Amino acid sequence: MKKNSRLLSLLLVLVLAFSLAGCAATEEPEAASMDLTEETSEPATEPTADFDLDAAVNAYFANLPANNNKIGQADFVDLVKAGESMTVLDIRQPDAYAEGHIQGAVNIPWGDPIAENLVNIPNDKPVFIYCYSGQTAGQAVMTLNLAGFNARSVNLGWNFGISKVEGVDAATTTDVAEFAGAVTEIEPAVQEALTAYYAGLADVKDTQWKNYKVSEDNLEAMIQADEDFYLLSIRGEDVYKAGHIQGAERMSWGAGMQENFSMLPMDKKIVVYCYTGQTAGQTVAGLRLLGYDAVSLNGGMGMASNAPLGWANQEKPVVSMDLSAQVKAYFENLPANNYKIGQADFVELVKAGEEMTILDIRQPDAYAEGHVEGAVNIPWGSAIAENLANIPNDKPVFVYCYSGQTAGQAVMTLNLAGFNARSVNLGWNFGISKVEGVDAVTVTDAAEFAGAVTAIDPSVQEALTAYYNGLADVADTQWKNYKVSEDNLEAMMAAGEDFKLLSIRAASAYAEGHIEGADLISWGAGMEKQFDRLPMDTKIVVYCYTGQTAGQTTAALRLMGYDAVSLNGGMGMESNAPLGWANNEKPVVTGTVVEQGVMSYFANLPANNNKIGQADFVEMVKAGEEMTIVDIRQPDAYAEGHAIGAVNIPWGAPIAEQLATIPNDKPVFVYCYSGQTAGQAVMTLNLAGFNARSVNLGWNFGISKVEGVEAATTTEVATFNAATPIEPSIQEALTAYYNGLADVADKKWKNYKVSEADLKANMEEGKDDYILSIRSAKDFAAGHIQGANNIPWGAGMEKSFNTIPTDAKKVVVYCYTGQTAGQATAGLRLLGFDAVSLNGGMGMESNAPLGWSNQDGFEIVQ
Repeated sequence: MKKNSRLLSLLLVLVLAFSLAGCAATEEPEAASMDLTEETSEPATEPTADFDLDAAVNAYFANLPANNNKIGQADFVDLVKAGESMTVLDIRQPDAYAEGHIQGAVNIPWGDPIAENLVNIPNDKPVFIYCYSGQTAGQAVMTLNLAGFNARSVNLGWNFGISKVEGVDAATTTDVAEFAGAVTEIEPAVQEALTAYYAGLADVKDTQWKNYKVSEDNLEAMIQADEDFYLLSIRGEDVYKAGHIQGAERMSWGAGMQENFSMLPMDKKIVVYCYTGQTAGQTVAGLRLLGYDAVSLNGGMGMASNAPLGWANQEKPVVSMDLSAQVKAYFENLPANNYKIGQADFVELVKAGEEMTILDIRQPDAYAEGHVEGAVNIPWGSAIAENLANIPNDKPVFVYCYSGQTAGQAVMTLNLAGFNARSVNLGWNFGISKVEGVDAVTVTDAAEFAGAVTAIDPSVQEALTAYYNGLADVADTQWKNYKVSEDNLEAMMAAGEDFKLLSIRAASAYAEGHIEGADLISWGAGMEKQFDRLPMDTKIVVYCYTGQTAGQTTAALRLMGYDAVSLNGGMGMESNAPLGWANNEKPVVTGTVVEQGVMSYFANLPANNNKIGQADFVEMVKAGEEMTIVDIRQPDAYAEGHAIGAVNIPWGAPIAEQLATIPNDKPVFVYCYSGQTAGQAVMTLNLAGFNARSVNLGWNFGISKVEGVEAATTTEVATFNAATPIEPSIQEALTAYYNGLADVADKKWKNYKVSEADLKANMEEGKDDYILSIRSAKDFAAGHIQGANNIPWGAGMEKSFNTIPTDAKKVVVYCYTGQTAGQATAGLRLLGFDAVSLNGGMGMESNAPLGWSNQDGFEIVQ
């Protein structure tokens, strides 16, 4: 018997480096696994005295490798054909093995023989295991790795994997292979545990748990009978949300998943499922060895590759947490009443004895002190989801809280569940209790629901249960009730925290005063079209006037997967004082979305000036980098040759018209002829939410001069087909900007530029133009156009825009070659200045003959 020079505990760590990490993608991954690298080790001679089985099982999951302890069936067959040194275990029954199996495969039928033969399996080479579908092989792989082997299962087993591989016949035989005898010593504690594991299969052989699995039909019957068990999905979050078995909890498969095992019940049956059953098999083996009563669902959720096995392949019902379509429909059909009712109108309805359901979602003590007659108390939190089925849906539902804000969330969720729900304006404290004569409809008698009367769509029920249960997770944080206080928001801003601030007030109210840095999506039907431009990976703080419509928006965004909260009290109004930002005397700024966007653009100018060098750009094109390229030259120039992948959007109105077709999930590079109009385009594209840069000196003076550019040039036409949402007021402003080019097309200001000769003529004629240099102070001092003023280009330059006279006939901007002046011109025009840029700028050798200094006899002063 060979000797091992290492402790088994160290061996386990090395072995586990080969393990797994799957069941988290849209498709169950097959590892690209031709790599057989291993560190050869020899069997141990002495058991580890203090061996901890639980620790070893947890270590297995802590170190799951990327290959999921699996190998793709085609890769496996190629290894067999190549005669690779490996051990192959066929754990099917002897009759299936006898009909044909992989060359060299030893038959150790599923059950006791696996534990009995552990010592006979060599551990100096990788071990590959296959069964019929891959599921019991998943269990075997986990147990073999625990025993110190470097084991992997073959994807989809014999029936759905190996036998489907083209050319498998060349690797198939009926010759029997056997082991030579005991060659490996197994840690006694592991041997004992695995003997018990496999012996236990006999105890469940004649039950619905045969092979530590449960069939699709039996699971469905368990669900229908409302049996007490725990259903666990180990697929990824995205696919879980898209569709899962009703009642399933989620624990994504992958390294570290064992840290969540403690949430599992030790006193209930646990049914685990993944995609096709294979990683669920590994999970079940681990859980059972830890003492859990776990089984896996036959065939998992099911995929095309293992049909007809699996839940979905047998057309069993699934529920979805992706309610995006329903949420968007909520906003598409926003009524004029905004799902609200005025407090006085509500009290009048109560007095008149109107048929309606009233929900008081305040805490029980507040309800007990006094509430509207007929109101049922369902305290804010999980109780709302728990009582959905008890709420009648044959009459309107009115909801009130303290201030109206959490009722806003409740109303959105109730409407999603099929109710005709509205919140009472300003809630009890600021609304109802202030209505004259409310005492006549205020009582302390408790009202209750009769019981379940309404069927709730399972997908909606599950989503809303998760929504309201989630309140417990934030109860002790600054996000309590999915809100943030005025003081905490101010602290976040002062600390420069990364979050998205969103105003949903009207554009006019935003212009009169808003919280600095806030974006705008005005409340109303159609606002959902703008949700796609919100970040999924950043906290979103939403505010409105008093918090009520922000509550609805927050609920909707959270149900769509955004991490949204609403600002306590909103911007604040007299009616909800002292709640709200302005009521707490927090700072506000004025200006439209466009004005704020322009000022922010210049305040945050990057070091690259929103430009890229022509040579760097060409290299990126050659390398096939992920990017969007916009060629804004005229169609004839584009047709003669352009950068590979570039889409032609000719300078002018088409840019505004086609904004929404430009993808915004990758950087955008823009070029024109000389770089100057691309400068304008870049500023406007960034304002619209793109990450845009212009290519230095454009096509004529930049790109076409780069050595080897031919390899990055084509005449093939490319097109865009994106659907990018653009903020409406920005779209409107840019449409006006680009349409305005037609008004100056036949004038000296064509393209919002002025020629060198025309500027000189204006100066000689004494025209009242305001000439603005944006070059550095040093270069301005060295030489500038007579009469020019200087605002050096760079972050913060916007602070000096107020020095530019608003009554100037024209503001003529110049830089070095016209490119940053293009950006400045676009910004200034959008701020209301009548700005143009000087053609070619001051002029440099690189853009000659364009530019002031490149003209003969054009004066430069110091």
